[in-house]
Amino acid sequence: MAISIIQYPVPQVLVDSKGDMFVATADNTVGKLSVGANNTVLTADSNETGGVKWSTPDTSQAEIAGLFFFS
Repeated sequence: MAISIIQYPVPQVLVDSKGDMFVATADNTVGKLSVGANNTVLTADSNETGGVKWSTPDTSQAEIAGLFFFS
């Protein structure tokens, strides 16, 4: 198994909180998305800079999709 060397490592300054994630904000541009609040889910949203956001799940849609949430 070959080991690849990362040519462009991500600067540690981009991660400063527990749960930080990287999102692409443009071509070859990295941004940070901080962890969401408890009981939120990561949701695709093309209006957001990184294309995703944290939101409260809609349980009525979850039942239609066959998903179940337990609290």
